[in-house]
Amino acid sequence: MAQTPSVALSQTVKEVFHMTEVTKMMCTYTHQVTIRDKQQAKQDIEGIEDALNRFQEKIIPFLINLNHKIMHSEDINVSSSIIHIINRLERVGDFNVAILNDYNTLKERKKTLSPDSITILTSLSKNIQSMFQEIISCSQNIDKDPRIKLKQLWSLNQDININLQRSHSQKMQNKHISSEGGIIFIEMVGYFEQITDHLYKLGDPIIDIRRYAKR
Repeated sequence: MAQTPSVALSQTVKEVFHMTEVTKMMCTYTHQVTIRDKQQAKQDIEGIEDALNRFQEKIIPFLINLNHKIMHSEDINVSSSIIHIINRLERVGDFNVAILNDYNTLKERKKTLSPDSITILTSLSKNIQSMFQEIISCSQNIDKDPRIKLKQLWSLNQDININLQRSHSQKMQNKHISSEGGIIFIEMVGYFEQITDHLYKLGDPIIDIRRYAKR
């Protein structure tokens, strides 16, 4: 990487923004699998998960070592924010894989998602894509503040999950849906909610680091 801490941070920020776009694509592939049953997307998800893990394993130790050479508090804060973002992106990757595993379990047990379930997952996925777009747009525009929009999208997915928990529990009690399939579906929705939580918390650190991408 670069020779000076400031230049090294600038290069790392650019790599983080690239991995953010890659993680967004991973969520698109998850949508393609769960909604459209697109088999090729499964391999794409697994490939991106491997890339995210390798990126984390490469960059975190590099930044920890770089911190010993940093003289300015501003650079220290940026380094900490980068680590924060990388760890959250890696967790988003983990939850995408968890959704994929649950979907595979449904397929193996010959369970299918109902039209209502597909509508719910589509809404969650759409809001997640919008959150990514806000984050990416913020990284490209020094004057953009994504936090209000991120909170709005986070709230939408929270409301979907809360309403689902209530209605799904009642349907399972009334045996309108299978207990096994219903539990797996609820778990999948929980993973979508976890992704939403991690993206919501990227607003502040993205704002902290974006100016370094212009250096």
